[in-house]
Amino acid sequence: MVGGRRVDGVILMEIRREDDRVDHLPKASLPFVAMGRNRRSDEMSWGDLDFAGLAAGYVRHLCDLGHERIAFVNRSEQLFRIGYGTSWGPLMATATIIAVPVVCVFAIFQRFIVGGLTAGSVKA
Repeated sequence: MVGGRRVDGVILMEIRREDDRVDHLPKASLPFVAMGRNRRSDEMSWGDLDFAGLAAGYVRHLCDLGHERIAFVNRSEQLFRIGYGTSWGPLMATATIIAVPVVCVFAIFQRFIVGGLTAGSVKA
């Protein structure tokens, strides 16, 4: 595709921290943009999502629905080893910071919440 010049621009998806495509495309004089960042992010055009913000929103939503024990399922070890990865430490710290106040408020007001729910469910 690149060698035959069937395209004149490329959008790279599923980019890795070490990605040969990022080295190859400029040598082939082919413009590209990457969906994600790698070690050469300061030398190329790229776009990315705010995954930490998204995850925090997901945790908030699940807590709002009453969930208290939430699992985070990460990439497989195989994908991580071949170069896919992100900074999960700050992401989990953010999720914890968001979840702790919700759990604390619920624990403090649990008897009122349960009392209100049960009182509202009984017909007079």
